[in-house]
Amino acid sequence: MDYEPDDLELGGKLWTRRKVCVLAERLFGVSFTEQGMGKLLRRMGFSFQRPDKRAIEADPEAMREWVEETYPALRERARSEGAVVLFGDQVGVRSDQLSGRTWGRKGQTSTTARTGNRFGLSAMSTISTRGDLHFTILRDTFNAEVFIVFLDRLLGQFEEKIHLVVDGHSAHRAKKVGNGSPTGTTGSSCISCPPTPRTRAPTSWRAPI
Repeated sequence: MDYEPDDLELGGKLWTRRKVCVLAERLFGVSFTEQGMGKLLRRMGFSFQRPDKRAIEADPEAMREWVEETYPALRERARSEGAVVLFGDQVGVRSDQLSGRTWGRKGQTSTTARTGNRFGLSAMSTISTRGDLHFTILRDTFNAEVFIVFLDRLLGQFEEKIHLVVDGHSAHRAKKVGNGSPTGTTGSSCISCPPTPRTRAPTSWRAPI
């Protein structure tokens, strides 16, 4: 779809049969029932589905450059150095998180019982191109200091050099991460990916001994 409902003053980001009916009448002067519109959309090759989420800051050209140029160069560099390429990210989950759909009577919104005694956990993890996974549970707010501790622990799991690919989180791009450990002498790299307006340049990271 080239447009979201908001773009056409229909409200929201998700298309429904009703909104398409309104649009069809506005553009072509033709009225449809919602059921009829559903049949028409299916005949036209559309389906009712959960949309993928894409960052609005994403730069398609920069992403193409990463896939076709930056990453292949990194892969070859790692191969020549005998290094490992890792992809890292952090995630947060809450005890009261709800996702997906549920069945309920038509016209009545289903409800679920929730408690105010909720809690959350964060984790930082990396995965290699071979599928090797390393992770740690974070009990503090994720920031540059926490990220550096994770990097130090991660290096202890490898004998070879590491090239870690991360997103543009502010903790990944902090100066203290770029400068690395005061005892660092050899090392690896921490590279922002994919490039977006918030992840302008790779961040070099000196690995501790």
